[in-house]
Amino acid sequence: MDKLARNVFSLRHRSVACRQSVFGITVVALVSIMAVACDIAASDAVPGTDDAAPITGSPATGMCAPEVPDCVDVVIDPDGTVGEPAAGGDIELDERDTSVLRSDAHALLGVTESELDPAIRVSRRGDEHFAVTEDYVIGRMTVELDERDGDYVVSVVVLELPDGPETFDE
Repeated sequence: MDKLARNVFSLRHRSVACRQSVFGITVVALVSIMAVACDIAASDAVPGTDDAAPITGSPATGMCAPEVPDCVDVVIDPDGTVGEPAAGGDIELDERDTSVLRSDAHALLGVTESELDPAIRVSRRGDEHFAVTEDYVIGRMTVELDERDGDYVVSVVVLELPDGPETFDE
């Protein structure tokens, strides 16, 4: 009987050792996978590209990726003044272009909410204020709406121009 007990103890001991080995191998495999994933996430390469181009776009270098043609990077100095557009996102506006933008912004005053182009941002509707991004896009218009006769109409337009934002109100 003593021999049988030793054999059972030996089998249990081997089973525990085998489970510990499997657990150890699993932990090592998971740690390796996590290390590889962290290394990929920390690298500057864009996954899935042949040339592993670096990721661009930060507050220091500008937010526009090189392959996005309609994006315009504008440098905003810490004092809040707007500088020249960043490299790669140059925009050319002459006085005629800015006067057309000003005219379009002025024409929005009094327009009802239902008539607004969806591309125009709304920052306020009555007493309700909406979150808007702080990026600066030349030519973008942001409006505020006030209630009149049951409709919400544009009462303020902020136009983003190369020399800084311009506000139009009734």
